[in-house]
Amino acid sequence: MLSQIKRNLKSAALAISCSDSTLAEKLSRPLFSRMNIAFNPPGEKVNFAGTSSAACISIDFDVTRPDRFEPNRSGTKRLVELGEKYHIPMTWAICGMTAEQDPESYQAVLRSEVRHEIGVHTYSHIAIPDHDDETIRADIEHCISVLHLPYRPTTFVFPWNKEGRYSLIRELGFRTFRGKWRAIGVPEQVEGMLKISPVQYLGPSSYGSTKVINKLMDVCVKYNSVFHLWFHPWDLVHPSLDRFCSTTLEPVLSHMSQLRETGKMNIMTLGQLSESYASSQYNMSESRVSTL
Repeated sequence: MLSQIKRNLKSAALAISCSDSTLAEKLSRPLFSRMNIAFNPPGEKVNFAGTSSAACISIDFDVTRPDRFEPNRSGTKRLVELGEKYHIPMTWAICGMTAEQDPESYQAVLRSEVRHEIGVHTYSHIAIPDHDDETIRADIEHCISVLHLPYRPTTFVFPWNKEGRYSLIRELGFRTFRGKWRAIGVPEQVEGMLKISPVQYLGPSSYGSTKVINKLMDVCVKYNSVFHLWFHPWDLVHPSLDRFCSTTLEPVLSHMSQLRETGKMNIMTLGQLSESYASSQYNMSESRVSTL
């Protein structure tokens, strides 16, 4: 009961933040600070393939405990179905070891009617800062080899969200990665790559948070920012996959789809978003030069 009251208060505060009220701008920064979300909206609109805001979803496809194998499989199956239902492309950060252990689920992502992006989550789910360059390089190359893709992935998701060794990650061909800390804003340059920060993590504790999550999406529209949602397939199954999807995930996907249909927000993979942002920045730079 208390948690629901807190969610209702957050939802009400977020409604003011994304309104045209004169309080909106003043309220936003302290509000998001209390929610542990950095508030860094761009100074000018960015063109995300025709809209000034964008949404993306990254999914960590990894099984680090035996009891997560079946939840990962059932969660993946449902996510592929929902991606097709709402025509939403997602970035799947694939742990190579899990793809080998459960090729059926990995192939389901590849065979989807929606063109998802395949990113890299290392082969054995190693924490990047804890290993030397040789170990990291070998592990990532092994992951890429077992994915059997006709292209080399360019999006990386750090296992355990432990960032580091950016120059090596870029040297291995990656141009985009998911950041650790929550933030409302646009992609950020980090050692030659673009970091796309998450706004919301979706998990068992997200039951009942649909209004808050959707209001966060509306805030990103108002402030020309990126709404980045992330989770694992196995996050969705406890205590009930059907209940979680019907009461939490589907209403979020539906709202995201409605914002796209009304031309307020594009839905992209992390790779697409990164390319769109880089192109927009280049065009804005060229425009400034031409006016000098």
